[in-house]
Amino acid sequence: MAVFDYRYYSEEFMAGLKHYKYSSIDTSPLAKYVMKPFWATFLHYCIPLNVSANSMTFYGFLIGLTHLLLLSVYDPLVSVLQLDLANAAIPPWVWLYGAVAHFLAHTLDGCDGMQARRTGTSSPLGELMDHGCDSFSVSIIVLSVPSVFTVQSAFGADVNELFTLYFVTILGFYLSHWEKYLTGILYLPWTYDASMLLTQGLFLIVFFIDSRLFDLVQHLSGLKSSNCFLIVATLSVVVSIPCTTQNIYLAYKDENNKTAKKQLTWYNAVQPGLPFIASSVLFVGWHIMSEDYVALHHTRLFFYSWSIIFSNITTRLIVAQMCSRPYAPFNGILLLPAVAAALDIYDVLPPQVIMWGLFLMLLAAHVHYLICLMRQFANYLGVPCLAMPSKRS
Repeated sequence: MAVFDYRYYSEEFMAGLKHYKYSSIDTSPLAKYVMKPFWATFLHYCIPLNVSANSMTFYGFLIGLTHLLLLSVYDPLVSVLQLDLANAAIPPWVWLYGAVAHFLAHTLDGCDGMQARRTGTSSPLGELMDHGCDSFSVSIIVLSVPSVFTVQSAFGADVNELFTLYFVTILGFYLSHWEKYLTGILYLPWTYDASMLLTQGLFLIVFFIDSRLFDLVQHLSGLKSSNCFLIVATLSVVVSIPCTTQNIYLAYKDENNKTAKKQLTWYNAVQPGLPFIASSVLFVGWHIMSEDYVALHHTRLFFYSWSIIFSNITTRLIVAQMCSRPYAPFNGILLLPAVAAALDIYDVLPPQVIMWGLFLMLLAAHVHYLICLMRQFANYLGVPCLAMPSKRS
């Protein structure tokens, strides 16, 4: 395992973990009155005490990932026309499996923190695994939604809608953790649980009823169902921005908030936005300048590559906040898509070679970073990554 013994952070950088305590605020009525009582019941009857919270996080992530892999096989370009579901390129069972898989993944994601507190095994490593997995799964789950709405168009998904939906999704997630970096508190968005349930409901509608039911929405509203979904997603992010701004302002006004005081300088406050803006401009600019239209002809590879970049910069932001250290805005992984874009724009290599090469290199780099990071956290804290700790706090 020598290849995974690399230390991305120094002992001095990690020292802040000794004093770290997780803090979050969740005011969502859906979470309070529906999801949390259900998760508590599920945990009590279905999850034994010898199952570690970290393993629930990891396996829940893998379960959700399997559905995205199926869609990658059956609908790699997010453009399959499914007016006749019985003879569709995406088999009906894929949608039923997707609803079940995402339900289990969402449930395990909601229960892992409860299991950690129940067994006395809460640790910064658990939070890192939870939010690190979320940073990738949230950005790729949204790519399953356009496959549902392509039932209405012989031309498949509108790539501009796909870009907008993807961007507002990752922006909302990143703002939450940027806010936590500045305030020390994770304000959980109301939209997360609702969007997961809505996605599962869409899958069930396609399987049990008929995908053409979405035409009713278009008839009543004058908008395609995909437009309605996009409008709701965009508004949820737009509405959250004033709330985020107010929370940051109040944190800085609070004399007892030490986290906010550590990020007092203007430069420290805006640093986390630099890699997010740079990566977004890079991928959007690549799409605009590409004569081969890589985002159209290699849709999932394009967005999966963007998701890996997003997960990497978000995980680094989470680590910086947990260790009470300034965020380093740029790292070498951002060079890979820049080189790939240049190779495509100047027609140096075939687009398929470029996209597969980029995706595999990004995947290898990010997996190496995550495994080394988890091992470093586990060794520093004296806890196992997935197994139940022998000593409980």
